[in-house]
Amino acid sequence: MIKDTLDNAEKYFNLSPQIKSALLYLKNTDLKNIEIGRHYLDGDNMYVNVDEYETKISDNIEAHRKYIDIQYIISGEEQMGVSLLKNLTPITEYDEEKDIIFYNGKADLNLVKENEFIIFYPEDAHLPCQMIDKAKKVKKAVVKIKIN
Repeated sequence: MIKDTLDNAEKYFNLSPQIKSALLYLKNTDLKNIEIGRHYLDGDNMYVNVDEYETKISDNIEAHRKYIDIQYIISGEEQMGVSLLKNLTPITEYDEEKDIIFYNGKADLNLVKENEFIIFYPEDAHLPCQMIDKAKKVKKAVVKIKIN
């Protein structure tokens, strides 16, 4: 897991060409005015889901096997939890089509504010969309990068 602001995006360009491309997209796109929905950057290899929602409390920690997530807060703030897979108990079977499996367990919460992102690798189980003290509106972009 990596947490930072887009102001420091260049520090992470050397991780992979896809991460560099994703961070440049987030940095150079008018995300405040982007439409809600899926936007393809490189077909199924890299796309971004933009969503608006109210933060909540949930116990379902998720993980992916095929994609890296870069979760970027466009507006608002939320807590995002992270945990090692080995410390969790699966509560669903892996859904290959949706590339998701849910777990129960404990996650360490991180406050993520506007202009901040977190990169979650497949070994980083995560708990997004968590409210801080009360439900708040958030607009978020999640770039999905397929692992080769």
